[in-house]
Amino acid sequence: TEAAHALTTFAFNELKAKRVEASSDSQNEKSIALLNKLGFAQEGHLRNATTCPANGELRDLLVFAKTSPP
Repeated sequence: TEAAHALTTFAFNELKAKRVEASSDSQNEKSIALLNKLGFAQEGHLRNATTCPANGELRDLLVFAKTSPP
């Protein structure tokens, strides 16, 4: 959590980013919870967008984004 927060803060404050995006496997509950905790909003749900490395099963990908404060 601390590292993800630091990277997001760095992107906005030092790199002057207006938007930061992140994606997560739809079954990765811990990553989704982290993104929500950091204030990211889910903007997309890409069906069958990736495969599971362990078994090659098709997986959905969730896309999140956070925009810089005005």
